[in-house]
Amino acid sequence: MRPVTLEMEGFGTFREPCTVDFEDIELVALVGATGSGKSTIIDAITFALYGSVVRYDDNRAVAPVINQTSQRARVRLDFRLGDATYTAVRVVNRTNTGGATTREARLEHGDDVLAADARTMSRVVGELLGLDLEQFNRTVVLPQGRFADFLHDKPADRQATLRQLLGLEVYVRVGAAARGRAAALHAQADALRPDLEDGEQDLTDERRAGLVDRIELVRSAREAFVEAAAELQRASGELATIDARLATVDAHLLVVAEVRAPAGVAELDRRAASADDDVTRAEAAVVAAVAARRSADAAAAVGPDLASCTTDLRRRHEATAAGAELRQAEAQLASAVQTWSDAEQAATTIGLRRAGLVAARDAAATALDAARAALDEGCSHVQLEHWKARRARRVVATSELDLAGSAAGAAAAAVAAVTDRAGAAADAVAAARSVRDDLKDRAGAAAFAGLLTVGAPCPLCLHDVVHLPEHHVSDDLAAAAGRLADAERDLRVVSTELAEVTERAAACRADVASRERELAAIDADLDGVPDDDSLTLLLAAAVARRDAVVSAAAADASAAARLADHDTDPVHVEALAAAACAAAAVTAATAVHETTRHRAELLDAEVAGLPPVGELERSIAEADRLAEGQRRAAASQATAEQARDAAVGTRDEVAAQVRHATSALVAARDRLAPLGPPPADPTRGLAAGWSSLAAWAHDAGSILERTRREVAAEREELARRREDIDAAARERCAAVLGWATGDLAGLRDALVRAEEIAGGAVARFDADRERLAILRDRIEHLLTDAAVATELGNRLRVNGFEAWLMRAALEDLVDDATVRLRELSSGQFSLELVDDEFVVRDHANADEVRSARTLSGGETFLASLSLALALADATNELSTATHERSAPAMESIFLDEGFGTLDPGTLDVVAAAIEELGSRGRMVALVTHIRDLADRMPVRLEVTKTGATSRVERVDT
Repeated sequence: MRPVTLEMEGFGTFREPCTVDFEDIELVALVGATGSGKSTIIDAITFALYGSVVRYDDNRAVAPVINQTSQRARVRLDFRLGDATYTAVRVVNRTNTGGATTREARLEHGDDVLAADARTMSRVVGELLGLDLEQFNRTVVLPQGRFADFLHDKPADRQATLRQLLGLEVYVRVGAAARGRAAALHAQADALRPDLEDGEQDLTDERRAGLVDRIELVRSAREAFVEAAAELQRASGELATIDARLATVDAHLLVVAEVRAPAGVAELDRRAASADDDVTRAEAAVVAAVAARRSADAAAAVGPDLASCTTDLRRRHEATAAGAELRQAEAQLASAVQTWSDAEQAATTIGLRRAGLVAARDAAATALDAARAALDEGCSHVQLEHWKARRARRVVATSELDLAGSAAGAAAAAVAAVTDRAGAAADAVAAARSVRDDLKDRAGAAAFAGLLTVGAPCPLCLHDVVHLPEHHVSDDLAAAAGRLADAERDLRVVSTELAEVTERAAACRADVASRERELAAIDADLDGVPDDDSLTLLLAAAVARRDAVVSAAAADASAAARLADHDTDPVHVEALAAAACAAAAVTAATAVHETTRHRAELLDAEVAGLPPVGELERSIAEADRLAEGQRRAAASQATAEQARDAAVGTRDEVAAQVRHATSALVAARDRLAPLGPPPADPTRGLAAGWSSLAAWAHDAGSILERTRREVAAEREELARRREDIDAAARERCAAVLGWATGDLAGLRDALVRAEEIAGGAVARFDADRERLAILRDRIEHLLTDAAVATELGNRLRVNGFEAWLMRAALEDLVDDATVRLRELSSGQFSLELVDDEFVVRDHANADEVRSARTLSGGETFLASLSLALALADATNELSTATHERSAPAMESIFLDEGFGTLDPGTLDVVAAAIEELGSRGRMVALVTHIRDLADRMPVRLEVTKTGATSRVERVDT
């Protein structure tokens, strides 16, 4: 990964937009004052890629990246991987609760969007670079406080990092896949083995011979059944013919048995003759009633008109009533006008009072608007109080910063003191170990004393032994081992204390930086703010304007309340309501009076030419008498017509009954037509016809009974023969099928299916034998493939091939780092690997081997830098990929601490090593305060802080 362009806005110290150009840079130094934002540039690169900054305790925290005076932070990084260019963008917004959320996160490659949210983007970046955040900060970016992580990592964490860098996951995946495939192949073989065992037990030659015999047995039964079925079919045809003859005879018997004369045939003939006479008499009565009605209608036509007389009388009565209603409406109108006059006078008094209250309220509102306008013209007392509070906080913050600086100085002094003690403890351990090792050598030589014999030659010098030597090396060795254990225990205690004071010193430095940022933010907030005396005067004026607004608001509220009390006073409300009701009553009474007067005048005009009331009443009585005569004549006519209609209905009903009885006789004769009944004689009447037909039917029935008995006997003989054939056929089927129920067609089909099943069973038996052979071969192939996969999986286990490859990679890495470390330390130190832990061999101290954790700060920096440079230089060579690279390309490295701990000579050696690394096609970026080192770099990024923001200037030397 090689950065190309970095854009920042609102990120850390970079409040304003800032662009950093890394194009065509091999070696670059980031220089600037403390707190100017040098490390923030590296933080921005890490945040753009992974959405996290390693310097924060919580990797998930995003709020700290936002500038204290900004509401959002935006970072954009353009970087290259090989020949491809990618763009990573992240935007963080501050929330109302004091936290922050990532509003935008995306990873682009040309026009393709590879990720569009924060979580997906971090995962895709990790897959793209082949490194997670922790591994990125161990191998590519070495930030403050994390420079020695790879040197001090646990073996498991270090191996995980190397596994990613070297692309060894492919062997882990291949091994796991091979073991999984072996398990799957064994599972398949185990799943197939029961089928093989069952098949070998079932597919025998004896079983196949039995299946072939079954075919012959079923075929013979089917052929015999076909012959029996044909004979049964012929018998069934003959039986159907006899059944048809019996059905015909039975049908004729039923028809003959149904012939009998209906009841009441003679009475029906008599009623038909009487009904004709009744119709003749009823028609004569209707003619007489029609003549009487015509006479009554003629008399009513020349008499008075009942409807017109009734209408005229009603109009006379309506005119009289309208006059009385008019007089009553005039009295009600006068009373309503008087009531309205009294109520209107009281309402006028109330309205005058309300107008005065409205004017007072308007004046109070105007005063309130003026007070608010005056308040808005000046600065608010809230803002002024905020500025006074910030000035007071600045005094406290300055004091706190001084205290924090003192604490940081004390912590740094404690670190220096404990570092000296740690060096003394390490020297004591080295001395104790040297004494112990010398005693071990002597103890090894003293052990040969047990092999000596007086008078015999010594196995070393070959001289005769005169007397046996006495040694006390064992006691001295035990004492030296005890002193070494005590010295090592003291070293561990001091090392623990050193880690604690170092951590406290880092916390103190972080506290100082935090308080410096707070003080800078306060100064930015107070930029252009008046002094304390001016703020006091402005605050007093603001308070006075605020009090004036409060007083005006109270006066406005009071005036509005008085107006509201007036408007809601029950006496006033009731008086105004009474005036409104009285006005409405006058309007209603006026409308009633006008309506009543108009109606009375119209009615008087209408009745002016009408007869008197008495004359109209006499005309109505005469009209009622003539109408009554008409009603009686109409009723008589209706009665006569009803009687005639009843007689006609009776005649028609009797005629229908006669027609029905005649139809029944004709139908009975038609049903007997196949038997040749005697012809009908219509002149003899209905009863005589039925009597003649019933006598003939009785004689025909006797003949049909005799014929039926003869045909039934013939059918019984044929049915017995058919049953014998059916029983014999079913017995043959039962012998083959085991059952013989159902119709013959079903049995025939069952025999056919049984023959097909028997043939299919033989075919399946042969096919099963072929599949059994294939299954046996399949199991053998599965077991062979499983053995190969198992062997491959075992060889590629972590403790197998990968462990060997990892060990070889670590040894190569240690060899390369040792060459660099010897150069950087002027030949004093070498790096070695013991029990998967990094140790150093001190050539200036009798080649003493000690843990890398016992190195001083400057020595730790040299060892860590050697590992980092060796790892960056060797990753491409150690990668297992050939055609398509699977390990990440280490094209950049960022160093963010440690150069201040080096002496001038060592610093020169380190600078030369970094220059060599940059000449190999990688970009190396240094964060340093050392001007001499920065000047040796071909490019410098000068970071300066101006006001509340930082800026970056590229300087090519």
